[in-house]
Amino acid sequence: MRRAPNRINWVRQLHTWHWMSSAICLVGLMLFALTGITLNNAQLFEREEPHVQRRTDTVPVAIMQRITQVAQLAPPKLPREASASIGRTAS
Repeated sequence: MRRAPNRINWVRQLHTWHWMSSAICLVGLMLFALTGITLNNAQLFEREEPHVQRRTDTVPVAIMQRITQVAQLAPPKLPREASASIGRTAS
C-alpha cells in the first residue's frame, strides 16, 4: 500500500519534467527555424541594395621588379607525377 503514493509522486514529477523539457525543445526548435529563415532569406531583411566598390591600382616598378626577380630565382614547380605525365604525353 505504501508504494502507490510514492509512485504517484514519481509520475507527477515525470509529467512535470516531460512538459517542461518539451516546452524548452519547442522554443529551441522555433529559434532554429527563425534563424534558418533569416540566414537563407537575407534579402527579406535588407533595406537597400549592397554597395560594391571595385578599385584598380598599379604596383610600383621597384616592387614589380623584385617580384620578377624572386620568381626567376625560384620558379614554381609541378609535382613530379604531373611533370612526368606531361613529359610522357608530349613525346
